[in-house]
Amino acid sequence: TDTLFFKGNVFYAQGKNNEAIEYFEKVLSIDPKHVGTLNNNGNILCKFKKYEEAIVCYDKALEIDPKYIRALNNKADTLADIGKYEEAMVCHDKALEIDPKNFHALFGKGWTFGVLEKYEEAIVCYDKALEIDPKYRKAWYNKGVESYNLEKYDEAIGCYDKALEID
Repeated sequence: TDTLFFKGNVFYAQGKNNEAIEYFEKVLSIDPKHVGTLNNNGNILCKFKKYEEAIVCYDKALEIDPKYIRALNNKADTLADIGKYEEAMVCHDKALEIDPKNFHALFGKGWTFGVLEKYEEAIVCYDKALEIDPKYRKAWYNKGVESYNLEKYDEAIGCYDKALEID
């Protein structure tokens, strides 16, 4: 199944989603509990804006391996995409319980806090994410947005300057 899975991943990386699905279906016909394939199927379904079906894939992967962080992160992103921010936050928190330095979960949680207008909490998450990857432009930019929302204009300018240095 590994060869089929990785061949599907190559098609997925090339944006050839229909071919990727074909290989992922072959993997699942042999091993219906292949969490990587379930996760990647969810990712492809998101590209087709089939968000609820994607969530089902992530949930199946998480039933098999509740600590599969990629599925938690992807489920959180998908839930946020459809406006289910509180549910997304639960996934971010679960991922951070497993790995407190999970960059994706910290960044996603910051973004979700921002959407919920919890700007201080968002900045805390971005700061933690930037401790892990200080060159991630989007984190500096988003931290600037949240600082602006709090009317901390000097901090916002500093964040935007950092983002511009990275560009």
